[in-house]
Amino acid sequence: MAPEMIMGKPHNMSVDVWSFGTLMMELANGEIPHSSSDIKAMFCAVTEGHPYPLKNPQKWSKGFHRFLRKCLY
Repeated sequence: MAPEMIMGKPHNMSVDVWSFGTLMMELANGEIPHSSSDIKAMFCAVTEGHPYPLKNPQKWSKGFHRFLRKCLY
């Protein structure tokens, strides 16, 4: 869930782009961020955003890096 939605702020279709970027990051890494706690994951997404999203950045193309940056930031 996008930070705007968690905080109850007005939002538009950009939350779908953010959610898709998050899904792509999870698929690339093979795990969800902060997987020990759903509440912690939501809190961190709202307060901190995503850290650099890929565990093995050298494994992915420059295009994929640009795609994630555009979706998540």
